[in-house]
Amino acid sequence: MLLKFVIALLATVAGLLVFEPGSLQAQEDVPVQVDLSVDRAELTVGGHVSMALDVTFPSGFQVVLPRLPHEWGALEVLNQSRTVVVDNGDGTETISQVITITAFRPGEFLTPALEISVREPAGGFSKKTAPPVALNVDSVLLEGDEELRDIRPQVYLDVPPIWPWVFAGLVAAGLLGSTILFALLRHRRQVVVAPVGDLRTHYEIALDEIARIKKLELPRQSRFKEHYVLVADVVRTYIEGEYRIPAMDRTTTELGTALRVFPIEIPGTREVIMFLSDCDFVKFTEMKPDMAAAHESTEEAHRLVDIIRPVPVISPGPNAVTSEA
Repeated sequence: MLLKFVIALLATVAGLLVFEPGSLQAQEDVPVQVDLSVDRAELTVGGHVSMALDVTFPSGFQVVLPRLPHEWGALEVLNQSRTVVVDNGDGTETISQVITITAFRPGEFLTPALEISVREPAGGFSKKTAPPVALNVDSVLLEGDEELRDIRPQVYLDVPPIWPWVFAGLVAAGLLGSTILFALLRHRRQVVVAPVGDLRTHYEIALDEIARIKKLELPRQSRFKEHYVLVADVVRTYIEGEYRIPAMDRTTTELGTALRVFPIEIPGTREVIMFLSDCDFVKFTEMKPDMAAAHESTEEAHRLVDIIRPVPVISPGPNAVTSEA
């Protein structure tokens, strides 16, 4: 009874929250239905459970399902299937995904918060939270079975004689040593050239990568997902290299939080997050943009790199003349 009360309370609170300060609508105003169900609520330690995540939304809306971390609270995520979008024929669509999880300690658990990003046709951005699901994980040990048992005795196998292998190894080592010695005597003077590191700045690397992506012409081959992954990675890699903010292993929401709390104000933070969110819609859904939008994404990445590029500080030289009032 207590567990059911907690689930109902969490579901009620999740329905009343307003997530992002910049959202144009509260979560309760967005006509989106989120359902999370499991194939079974009882499992043993190490057993697998499949959760079905279904989000129903009006046609014209865009929905992005989150990429869950491997360690998801007390649970572990083993796999997330590809998303499938179905037109319901009544002006709504449903995006679905199957999430496989497991647990390695017994007890009663609730699935952690699972946030779904929703963008409306008018540009409003909000989040929905899936209702938590209760799981009961039982131990694989029998009740009262605490007796320690000896390990099983070692199994002895017939082992063939090893001297032929030793002899063959010695012969091979002799031949190899002779070959190396002959090579050293023949090339007594050998110049070793040290590898040259990449001397480009992070800004130059980003611009070179954008030029490379343009030459690939992936949109003309209908490879939109690969194109948007590369374009988003350019911006993420530049942020990580220039500001030392881990950007490649964070979700777009987590990266937005890191940029907002960074000690130095980074210009264009909101535009960067909106751009990465647009890339996420293409990467994680079945939506296919038009050719013009795909080509414009490389130009937008170039523009954002220019915006967030730190302004170089030029220190006065030793011969600089200062004026006094």
